[in-house]
Amino acid sequence: MKCYEEYCAHIKTLWREKQVILHLVHPERLELRFDPSAVQSLIHKHQLEEKAFYQCLEEIPRYLLAILNQDEELLIDMELKYYEEEGIPLAEGEQLSREVQEKLKTIEKLFYHPQLSQSLKIKQTAKTKLLSGFSWEINQKTFDHQQGRLEPLCYAQLKIEIASPPNHSRKQPWLRYILDNEPHKDEVALTLTPDDIDYLLMELTKMKKVMSLE
Repeated sequence: MKCYEEYCAHIKTLWREKQVILHLVHPERLELRFDPSAVQSLIHKHQLEEKAFYQCLEEIPRYLLAILNQDEELLIDMELKYYEEEGIPLAEGEQLSREVQEKLKTIEKLFYHPQLSQSLKIKQTAKTKLLSGFSWEINQKTFDHQQGRLEPLCYAQLKIEIASPPNHSRKQPWLRYILDNEPHKDEVALTLTPDDIDYLLMELTKMKKVMSLE
């Protein structure tokens, strides 16, 4: 557990530096977004065990979502059931259960923030689509079917994933995340020029500033 706490503390440092972001995508899903190069740099700098560190990155959002929903005991029961199905002896399962409890305490201490609870309430009561994620790539256009050959034109393609709002008729919907069953998502693809990106940055920066003053 000491090693686990150390890894969580390193991740908390990246979180403070905005190189790791806890993104509540949906009441059913919490994602830990991170810069892979920053994570690799930290692993090499502190000579951390890579597999264990990435396991920690994977567990934090899953455990934190259970904490936000006040379902820690249910999470522990599910972990125990998994141990039983894997044929792990009861005594060893109880030890692993205690470890899960300690992990929950560590994660709550380091990563719980009132803003996450506010985000959960907003997403739980949302009536419109939710931002699930996005990806981007830089492309170059040299040919068009109507205009023929073109001088190289650099542009960005942004893909935005949009999730459906929560289904309030389902009990404990966050369990879908534990079971790795994501909400339905749609995708929108946009072609962006540098001017488009500048405009987006300007408006998003303005939006965040106004929200911080509310």
